[in-house]
Amino acid sequence: MSERLSIGELADAFDNLTALSEVERRRWLARDGLHADDRARLVRMLAADEHAEHRFLDEPALVHAQLLKENQPTYVEPAALVGQQFGAFRLERVIGQGGMATVFLARRAGADFDQVVAVKLLRRGLFSAVEQKLFRRERRLLAGLSHPHIARLIDGGITEAGIPYLVLEYVEGLRLDEYVTTHRLDVRARLALFVRAAAAVEAAHRALIVHRDIKPSNILVGNDGTPKLLDFGVAKLLGEDGDNHTLTAALTPSYAAPEQIGRGPITTAADIYALGIVLHELLTGSRPTGPDAGPPSTSIAASPQQGRVSPPADAALLRRTLRGDLDTIVQRALHVRPEQRYPSAAALIEDVQRYLDGRPVLAHPPSRGYVLRKFLRRNRLAAGLGGAMLLALLASLGGALWQARATRAEAMRANSVRDLLIDVFKTAEQRQPEGSRVTPEDVVDIGMRRVLNDPTLPDESRLELVGALAAVASSMGAYPQMDALTRAATEIADRLYVEGDEPYTTARRWRAEALLHLERPAEAVALLQPMRDRLAASDSRVAYETLMVLSTALDRLGEEGDESLQLVRSMRERALSSTSLPREVVLQVLINESDQLAAKHRFKEALERGEAAEKYWRDHELPLDSEILWLYEGIGNAASSLGDAARGEAAYRRAIALSERIHDRPHRETAWFVGLLGSYLVSLGRADEAEPYVLRGLAMRRQLSGETAPETLFALGALSRLRAIQGRHAEAIAALDEGIDACRRQAIDSEACVRLLQTRARLQLQTSDIAAAKVDIEAAIAMQKRVSGEESAMIASQYAYLAEVERREGRYADSVATADRALALMKRFGGGHWADVAVARLQRAWSNLQLGHAQAALDEIEDAERGFSEASPQNVKMRVTMKHVAASALAQLGRGDESLRAAAAALQLAGSDAKAEPEVVAALKRLAAGKAEN
Repeated sequence: MSERLSIGELADAFDNLTALSEVERRRWLARDGLHADDRARLVRMLAADEHAEHRFLDEPALVHAQLLKENQPTYVEPAALVGQQFGAFRLERVIGQGGMATVFLARRAGADFDQVVAVKLLRRGLFSAVEQKLFRRERRLLAGLSHPHIARLIDGGITEAGIPYLVLEYVEGLRLDEYVTTHRLDVRARLALFVRAAAAVEAAHRALIVHRDIKPSNILVGNDGTPKLLDFGVAKLLGEDGDNHTLTAALTPSYAAPEQIGRGPITTAADIYALGIVLHELLTGSRPTGPDAGPPSTSIAASPQQGRVSPPADAALLRRTLRGDLDTIVQRALHVRPEQRYPSAAALIEDVQRYLDGRPVLAHPPSRGYVLRKFLRRNRLAAGLGGAMLLALLASLGGALWQARATRAEAMRANSVRDLLIDVFKTAEQRQPEGSRVTPEDVVDIGMRRVLNDPTLPDESRLELVGALAAVASSMGAYPQMDALTRAATEIADRLYVEGDEPYTTARRWRAEALLHLERPAEAVALLQPMRDRLAASDSRVAYETLMVLSTALDRLGEEGDESLQLVRSMRERALSSTSLPREVVLQVLINESDQLAAKHRFKEALERGEAAEKYWRDHELPLDSEILWLYEGIGNAASSLGDAARGEAAYRRAIALSERIHDRPHRETAWFVGLLGSYLVSLGRADEAEPYVLRGLAMRRQLSGETAPETLFALGALSRLRAIQGRHAEAIAALDEGIDACRRQAIDSEACVRLLQTRARLQLQTSDIAAAKVDIEAAIAMQKRVSGEESAMIASQYAYLAEVERREGRYADSVATADRALALMKRFGGGHWADVAVARLQRAWSNLQLGHAQAALDEIEDAERGFSEASPQNVKMRVTMKHVAASALAQLGRGDESLRAAAAALQLAGSDAKAEPEVVAALKRLAAGKAEN
């Protein structure tokens, strides 16, 4: 004898039967294996549904339409309407049926363009006040909704036969439950898709609309992975009264909230409940058995029955995944009491997103230990963490570990963690002079020794603590400590995990980051490269974050073939097409690509990618954080390098404003952007505007980062350039000497030190100390090769100034060849900085002039001067020098009158700036007097 259906199974069967035609229902009910009592109950339920109060689901509209015609049968299958015209649209085929409507695929007839739509024919005529009200309301509600995840209303009306219809956006795809099964989405991918679908419900709630019939069949997922919410046929406006009882028969029992079934007041909480059921089904493959069902993790059978939704993982793994946060989220959404559910769809969405991001979910009972565990797992300790804050964090970890242990032995080990951490701080405080405060440096130094050497500490706890301490060490620039900590982390991870486990990958990412700080990119590549294929096949946050570190290491290694760019481009393509990757990670990938292009001086591409990232940030209304500050820096660098001064300056100022909004006190990021704007204004020759930014940026960097930090060294370079254009040469050289001495004392090879050497060489050229300039520029080239490889866009800048040294030495052919090499590198890597391009072209033109190639010199310098004047009109010194070369070339070509006019114009320009080169001004005066240059 067949087994009886449970309450949940009976509800599912009823729900499925309401979507079938009469013929299909009879066939289903007659099948073998269905218990006779269940068959009888289902027949009674369907009959009750058919004759509900006010005959809400009475005869279909198709029947009413036929009754208006003579000699027609009393029932017409929906397929019989295929080919008929509804408004401007001709029906082509049936694509869906429900208890209330039939949906057809239709096409605009007679139009000069192809438009495919879905036409919904209500399965009831407009023969009662209730039905008329429902039809008008659905059309009104849809007309007022506009959201990318809600199928939009295109048209609607009533035919002469009395059949009401709505014309809707056609979504080619699968219903939500079929989509996740067909595409075999894992838990994270299902959650990400759920978030997007729930956003449509949240948008409806903002418009004061309760959907009241949320279920997988009302959420279609397009071929591109975009979900669309459908069917607002039983929706209501908040505050609208009088139809709760009327609509009770229209609900789908398997997804209805208790208050809907009990005919209580309907609020947005009913939709929250339905979303909870949908989420339960997506995660487990089944719906909850009733209001008192336990956590989702307890409903997973070892051998689940086949249904519309297949579970996202095997039973054991799925139970482990759901226990904790996901159980908590679903149970709160499914609370029997509406007031105990999430207060809004937005709150539910936020908690799911928090889970995806590894952050504490708000539904979880408040606990410092719980919050800390989530915090440390994300490894995002803020830079400059104070000793008191770190004490609270680490002490809380000890308590969290204690709470996490189920046995007495584990509790004792957790207590040993707490005791260890307290002892660390006591030791640190005892070493301080009386009255002084414990610093993060003290904690890291002492904590590192204790955490690595304590034999009573469980390895899982040790790994979390090591990661936290490594993050703090990185934020302080304590790279030797970070080195030791990350080496220990990989050793611990190797003992506990295997390749493919997230902690295994994360520990290696920490290690690679430390190696990059230590300027050992080859080792970082060797560590991460073996995991590359596996990571590239994953859509997890950890995989993308690790691949971004690998791409940076490849870039630092200076390998030929743009391997790092190939990697970031493939990451961008995959990230943009991913349906499960958090959007903030997609944004990080976009920013990373723009940064790498800019680092390689491929500024045009960098600007395009940066602006695309900015648009993505705005379009998806992502939160403001530090990533956005660096995005604006990248846009500013790329734009300014291409000569778009206004765009560059605006981006830098935007970065400062946003940084001051994020950080309510002096911060390293604010210091960087302030100094960056000052440096840029110096390059434009706007010394008076630049000075306050340059001085403030340097002071902040010294205070927050220290005297030898790269950002402080860059600020010294900016100060020297400022003093140089102010004519304060001794102060300019002194600032450079200070920075270069620091580089040598610390044996630092970095971009900052390269720029200091290059800037000092330029100043020495201005005082005709050619020998000293040559020593510095050759040292800069050697260091740049060590930093970025033999052939790179960055080294092109040094070659441009080496060309000037060679010209000043009288080696004109060598100067032309070196300038050619600089410009070729800039072109090869997508275009160099506009100022470096101008220097290289000036040297090539000037040397060609000295070699007697006057026409080549003239063609070169006239084009170069036009571009430079547009990019930096206030840099009179450089412009006058370029005009001098042009006037000299004209004189050599025998075009005396033109030479005189050019020289006079240059002198007039020089007269507005007393800082023009004296020897250049003297040469121009000779040309203006008709005395050709030798």
